[in-house]
Amino acid sequence: MATLPQMAATKERQEAANPTTTTRTLVESVTNWIRVYSDGSVDRLGPPEAAAFMVLVPPYDDPRDGVTVHDVATDHGVDVRLYLTTTAPARRRPVLVHFHGGGFCLSHAAWSLYHRFYARLAVDLDVAGIVSVVLPLAPEHRLPAAIDAGHAALLWLRDVASGGSDTIAHPAVERLCGAADFSRVFLIGDSAGGVLVHNVAARAGEAGAEALDPIRLAGGVQLHPGFILPEKSPSELENPPTPFMTQETVDKFVVLALPVGTTRTRLRRRR
Repeated sequence: MATLPQMAATKERQEAANPTTTTRTLVESVTNWIRVYSDGSVDRLGPPEAAAFMVLVPPYDDPRDGVTVHDVATDHGVDVRLYLTTTAPARRRPVLVHFHGGGFCLSHAAWSLYHRFYARLAVDLDVAGIVSVVLPLAPEHRLPAAIDAGHAALLWLRDVASGGSDTIAHPAVERLCGAADFSRVFLIGDSAGGVLVHNVAARAGEAGAEALDPIRLAGGVQLHPGFILPEKSPSELENPPTPFMTQETVDKFVVLALPVGTTRTRLRRRR
């Protein structure tokens, strides 16, 4: 399986061999991670240290360590990855909805980083399944696009629970329905995904419980969420740089993720 850095390197070699295929120029870059070009295209790379966890893991129907993995295109314009356990449930169990991190600008639900964690978590937590949302990425899709996608995933889950989704006949979705207690849906996310846990839950709250009936949000788990605040947080200022994250990385992800014309200093802090 090719990693994202390998695919990007292949693309660069092809363009170098045929320079007439593009007239794009570099307009922004995030060291080791992203290059944005004048034609709107984006190269997502990654430092060598990240290659192992950026491998894209394909779905599989044959159980591995008690779990199967399935990719589903929902009828709400968002794709999801389902982690389902193979044990027959003695009772209906909660559903976990996952939002991946990546500064709103990179990462994927199929990264081995997430596969290793959530495939094991699906068994250890005794849940009906984990729904990992494939999020749109900035700068092509700036905020609130990721929040919209997270909310769309909940609307899809609502339709699945009520039998109104066109995907209900999908074998994996059918298995989820047979095991799930949709009155106990939990959100979980890391870094930028932890921010989405807050914002997607807030949007659901604003719409009212009836908008998601019969599913119910029962809680949320934020794993070191990276909130964008008007002032830099102590962790941004005090933590030493790593091959994966520096202050420059954070600053540029913020610029690429926020709507055009918005800066972090213009954000209002909620009290």
